[in-house]
Amino acid sequence: MNCMDNCLALAQGFAKERELLWALGEQTRQQVFLVLLEQEDQNGGLRVGEIAQRAHLSRPAVSHHLRILRQTGIVRLRKMGTKSYYSMNAETEIWDELHALLGRVCAVVHRAQEKGAEKWM
Repeated sequence: MNCMDNCLALAQGFAKERELLWALGEQTRQQVFLVLLEQEDQNGGLRVGEIAQRAHLSRPAVSHHLRILRQTGIVRLRKMGTKSYYSMNAETEIWDELHALLGRVCAVVHRAQEKGAEKWM
């Protein structure tokens, strides 16, 4: 694959993963996500108040960021009666796609680094 093909493939990958990268790129959403990751029982989930307490955030802030994380598929919602429980989406497809994109970025950077090193030898 030449440089132009690599750049095109990366551009397409970034376009596909743009919302996921944007959602995970914000510090408050990272806090909410980390609280959900720390949860031992992924099936049970946490309520907004529990997440707010553990992340040291307000309930409205947590609700706002959970809505964004849900829209991107990072977080799941489970309702039991009037109660809502949130958990990290452990389905590997979205994470595998992100991993593949980052792997392609690393490969391109390593190749560029090797070519740059060759210039100076």
